[in-house]
Amino acid sequence: MANRFEGTLRKEDTFGRLGGDDFIILLPNLADEYFPAKMAQRVLDIMKQPLTLKENQFHSNFSIGIALFPDDGKDVETLFKNSNIAMYQAKKSGGHAYRLYESSMHDKIITRLALEQDLWNAINNKEFEMHYQPKVNLTTGKIEGLEALIRWHRPDGKTISPAVFIPLAEESRLIHRIWEWTFQTTCGQIQEWCQKYGNAIKIAVNLSGRQFEQPDLVEKVKNIIITEGIHPKYVEIEVTETAVMTNVQAAIDVLKEFREFGIQISLDDFGSGYTSLGYLKRLPIDTLKIDHSFIRDCTDNSNLAIIQGIITISQKMGFKTIAEGVETQEQHDFLQNLECDQFQGFLCSKALPAQEIADIIWPG
Repeated sequence: MANRFEGTLRKEDTFGRLGGDDFIILLPNLADEYFPAKMAQRVLDIMKQPLTLKENQFHSNFSIGIALFPDDGKDVETLFKNSNIAMYQAKKSGGHAYRLYESSMHDKIITRLALEQDLWNAINNKEFEMHYQPKVNLTTGKIEGLEALIRWHRPDGKTISPAVFIPLAEESRLIHRIWEWTFQTTCGQIQEWCQKYGNAIKIAVNLSGRQFEQPDLVEKVKNIIITEGIHPKYVEIEVTETAVMTNVQAAIDVLKEFREFGIQISLDDFGSGYTSLGYLKRLPIDTLKIDHSFIRDCTDNSNLAIIQGIITISQKMGFKTIAEGVETQEQHDFLQNLECDQFQGFLCSKALPAQEIADIIWPG
């Protein structure tokens, strides 16, 4: 690394390793304010070339954050901190990029760190609540299942959208604890309904792609179901195309074990990702969920062709189909004519707390 940069830097510049995979380039006596950006691009270009070690080639991915004295800090500690913030933004953009520090970055990082801390507290203080959205038979109108959806109600009265906190939970690895709580709560709800009504209804729980990293995931799921004393037929696992395709073989192995145990599997957001038909044949799934983006404009010719194709493939392969995001009677009738099996959406009901859903399924 040192040899690579020796011919790139000026005599007065310093290139050094701070520790781990962190390096620093110190550029004194700047000719102009654009020089650091030019140098950063030069570094990225150099690092595009593979490193050869013992006849093997290795490719590195550099992310660079730039902080300027005195605007971005008047002491070493502040410059380090702000260049790190800029580097984080470069990583977030996909890596192998550089970013100059801006004060707005600091505000975003502080907000993110505060939210992450609140998320830790939310787990410990039990600020989460499960809501359940019905899955309705398109022919009979009967509720045949539910999807469990987590809600976060902060003590200050604000409700934080899952679209905001779930990605943060995945980045910070808090998703493992949140998902375990979600699954435990859902299984507990099934057990409560079985005791109260003599039976329950199948509930689907979304599985994050990060969960496949857990070596004891299957064991944990089985233990929770056994401990709660419920039948696996009441449990469904939903996974997205993206989650599956990140590590196909690992996902297939885990899903097979779930299915052998009696848990049903749904492939969520189908059509929006990149599942090939070859992989679809290998996946141990029971249901394909048609992504809501196709349902929104379902009468559009291209969307119509996609929806028809998904339903036809599902029927040939023995899968059920469920359409997400159904909000109008027109969409309902359209899907019914295409022989789609089930639908979810505001046309029937939004996601509701457990007791409100129970009153709909078991009235009186």
